Amino acid sequence: MDEALSPSTDERVWAHSRVSSQLALLDLSAIRSRNFSKVPFFAKILQVLREIDTMRNIKQRALMDGLPSVALFCVTFLYIARVFMNRLSLRRRGFTLVELLVVIAIIGILVGLLLPAVQAAREAARRMQCTNNLKNFALAFHNFHDANKRFPKGSSNGATLRQSWVMYVWPYIEQSNLANASDYKQHFYLAPNTVAGTLNGTTGKRVPVYLCPSDTGTIDQDVGTYQRTRGNYVVNWGNVWYGQSNTDPVLYTLAPTSKAPFYHINGVRANPGKVSFASIVDGSSNTLLMSEYLMAKSRDDNDWRGDIHNDDGVFRFHTLLTPNTSSPDIILNGWYQNTGDPLMPAATGTAQRNAARSRHTGGVNAARCDGSTGFVSNSISLAIWQAMGSMDGGEVAAIDE
Repeated sequence: MDEALSPSTDERVWAHSRVSSQLALLDLSAIRSRNFSKVPFFAKILQVLREIDTMRNIKQRALMDGLPSVALFCVTFLYIARVFMNRLSLRRRGFTLVELLVVIAIIGILVGLLLPAVQAAREAARRMQCTNNLKNFALAFHNFHDANKRFPKGSSNGATLRQSWVMYVWPYIEQSNLANASDYKQHFYLAPNTVAGTLNGTTGKRVPVYLCPSDTGTIDQDVGTYQRTRGNYVVNWGNVWYGQSNTDPVLYTLAPTSKAPFYHINGVRANPGKVSFASIVDGSSNTLLMSEYLMAKSRDDNDWRGDIHNDDGVFRFHTLLTPNTSSPDIILNGWYQNTGDPLMPAATGTAQRNAARSRHTGGVNAARCDGSTGFVSNSISLAIWQAMGSMDGGEVAAIDE
């Protein structure tokens, strides 16, 4: 044999000792007695099989106990991972292609199961924050009432100042600096309330409690002369159209039979109604105070939705329609931009109305006059919703929690 290819004496000795050491690991007596668990190599195989069997037992127990599918797959994934780690202890250099594909498939299934759960948890947190915002506003209205023996006006116009309710609750939502910097004897659109061409006026300052975290509208109206910020929370205008009078048979087919906590006397915007708890004869727990609305997506002063500082804007909601209805909101002179959003249907008209709207799944949050808050389903009966919209209609109805 060619000497260049023949092993040296040292190499033969090393190979012999290596084989001997491997054979020494095999307990031949254990093999002859078929007690394979004492043989290290076979013990590893048996351990893997036991792990797989344990994994199956746990999976069956999870199914019997009714564990969520996410937890079941997490347990399965952990045990498969442990099996692979055990196999790695056999000094293998890596996984086979099949093993890698199985792991990737399991991870994909877990992500597919967990992602909707994470999204649902985030929306639940956003909805809770929205409820807290409404609660803060409800407490602010109560504190205003304690100080003034009535609720603030919903809005005013005409011979009086053009203002909305928002600036009157600033001192009670920890925004005393905004209240002190404002001029309550001036229209909302004039300085210092609105500084032309900037957001430097008090109506241009963002306040976190204005905003529902689930909405995707544009917060700042920062284009043009009259710049201000928007908000999601609006007051209850009840079962009437905005500006509806008792005697106009042209625009309104029926005269209003009840009032909401916020209204204009005979529809005249220069005469805002003055409401106290004594005025709410239907009961404060049976009367809506506030709810949600969706903000416009335009940055310009061409969409009144969410324009809560503007007495012409949508600072209110009406209970003429149920929450998140597909029927369009009616906005004066087309002051809205059609974005094709199915949650924000709108149309032009002289008689104005706006339904409560949100991006929460299945309904809207609302606050009652007693300060309580709750979630109202889109499927609520119109009769119950309208009964909750009036403060003196004499209806016997309440929203089921």
